[in-house]
Amino acid sequence: MAFTQLTLPDRPLNIAPGSINPPRGLIFAMILFLGLLGFLVWFQGPDLYRDWQISRNPVELQEALIENGECTTRKGFFTDCSADVAYSYEGQSYDGHIELAFFDFHTGDYWVSVVISGDDPSLATLSLGLEKLWNRIIVLALFSALFLGLVISSLVQRARANKARKGIAGSARLGLVPVVLTNVFERGRKTHVTYAERIAPGKNGKAANTTFVAPAQPLLSFDQDGQTVGIGVRHPDALLPVLLDAELERLSLTPEERQAALAQIRSEAQAEGVPAAPPAKKLHWKRGLVAFCGPFLLLFIGSLGYWLHYVTSAPTQYDQYGMLVNQILPGFMNEWGCDQLQARFGDQNAPSGCVMDDHRSWK
Repeated sequence: MAFTQLTLPDRPLNIAPGSINPPRGLIFAMILFLGLLGFLVWFQGPDLYRDWQISRNPVELQEALIENGECTTRKGFFTDCSADVAYSYEGQSYDGHIELAFFDFHTGDYWVSVVISGDDPSLATLSLGLEKLWNRIIVLALFSALFLGLVISSLVQRARANKARKGIAGSARLGLVPVVLTNVFERGRKTHVTYAERIAPGKNGKAANTTFVAPAQPLLSFDQDGQTVGIGVRHPDALLPVLLDAELERLSLTPEERQAALAQIRSEAQAEGVPAAPPAKKLHWKRGLVAFCGPFLLLFIGSLGYWLHYVTSAPTQYDQYGMLVNQILPGFMNEWGCDQLQARFGDQNAPSGCVMDDHRSWK
């Protein structure tokens, strides 16, 4: 059974302008993501570059003054540390303020020393900064990629919507297509709808957005499985379909054509025992939560599996991702992992996360 018995006139039709919109709040979201990206790079970039320079030729100072040293852990794993340092090297005195931020499940105090660059003694950091260097670099890279990806995704969605709006500007013969309403948000007299063309069972096309102003409602029907779907039209020059309104005001029909089409819709609705435009279901918050948290949960499970492989079977103790995961795990897991590594590589230098302040000895 077809998803609708509605037929359109066999002639070119126009679609009302504004029938496809960019996603709501897109510009605000782009500004927010760019701001977060800029803040992250500004906050972490200079300190990371300094510590990377130091790591190329580190010199640990046995006599250096560390004052106002403090580490604060937020949300149970995000740690930021700061300290004022003063030291002398080859007859020259130096002082500075050091800021560090990294992910760690560590509890208790950190024991640190001052490490400077043998190439440029004015560059100083804490031994903790070098120990967590790859942790900090990877975290910065991941968050930067996340925010940059969100910005690019927003730009792509806006470009796709603008291209579709231009595509539907001309008249053409339109084809009816079923669309799935993935999100409905009502605010005042406006109903914002996100939808996608149903290409096949369980497979949808690109998402599109539209807005209905009361009393307008989306035109709905049933598919072969009895599921509610929207009725849209496909313009040959547009990548996205247009969701129709229940009164067909979005199409340039003559009064006679509109009345005939509405009569078809009412007849079909009565035959199915369903109102012509039942209210759309809103996206449940649990589905949104699962969609947001799912990738992070998979990343967490995968990281744990990789960590187990690293501490028990990896051919080297210097696996970069393995060291990162081992560093940020809770203390008892980190200790167990370091014990496994030391049992296999105890005659060699310790890796980051298992090393003492001398950057060689095992904890």
